[in-house]
Amino acid sequence: MPVQDNDFFPKTIPVKPVKLQESPLEQQTHSNKLLSQEERDKCDSNDSQLESESEEDVQEMLTQHQQIEKEFEPPTQPQQTLQDRSQIKSPVCYGFHHHYKPNTFVLAIRCVDHKHWCEAIAKEVQSIESHGVWENYYNNPPNPLDTTWVFRIKDNCHGKPIKYKGRLCVQSFDQIHGIDYNEKFAPTGKVSTLRMLLLYSLDQNLKITQLYVQGAFLHAPLSKEVYIKTPRGVNCDPPYLKLRKALYGLKQAPKNCWSWEQFSSKV
Repeated sequence: MPVQDNDFFPKTIPVKPVKLQESPLEQQTHSNKLLSQEERDKCDSNDSQLESESEEDVQEMLTQHQQIEKEFEPPTQPQQTLQDRSQIKSPVCYGFHHHYKPNTFVLAIRCVDHKHWCEAIAKEVQSIESHGVWENYYNNPPNPLDTTWVFRIKDNCHGKPIKYKGRLCVQSFDQIHGIDYNEKFAPTGKVSTLRMLLLYSLDQNLKITQLYVQGAFLHAPLSKEVYIKTPRGVNCDPPYLKLRKALYGLKQAPKNCWSWEQFSSKV
């Protein structure tokens, strides 16, 4: 059977040409091609202006962001450093002293108010000698004690000084237990006990009388021999003094004073 060409090569079908429709973007490009040169320049200037404005906006946003980051920057951990103690200076404190209170005998007789302090010293020495607290001692005593002066100012309600007080005290930290003293306990009243007595007196309609013993410790005799070095401000020839009665600062002074009060109340 003979083979024809039509069996291998099918017949061609005629196709009509189709006109494709342009997209809006292509239409815009074609329309741009049709624009004049002035319009093109104007469009280019607008585009460049928009680009510059967008760059300025971006730059402004970046600067604002950097400022915010600086303001809200996370705190850094402090670094601990050791300072040399030799370089540390003690703090300087300033205060207003209305009246000067000397700490030593030398400062008292050299300060501005030395006249008042000299009068207070002379008054204290006269009170001690009038009570017969000490007597002269010319030999070398065992364990003589040092003394010191304590100065205070008594003010009125307006803060003005009305009295300068000086008190001679014994430095009792050199006393030896069993040699210079034996017992030193003395009973003392508490604030709660005083309140109870006041309430009891009010309840029973009783009178309260307050007694004050001037120089109470200077009345109490001593059971042990105690010697002191002649204090400053005392005009005595011997370098030492023997105490016959208690002096302020002795460890056994409160005990001897309480014993003397008990004895005097019985008499």
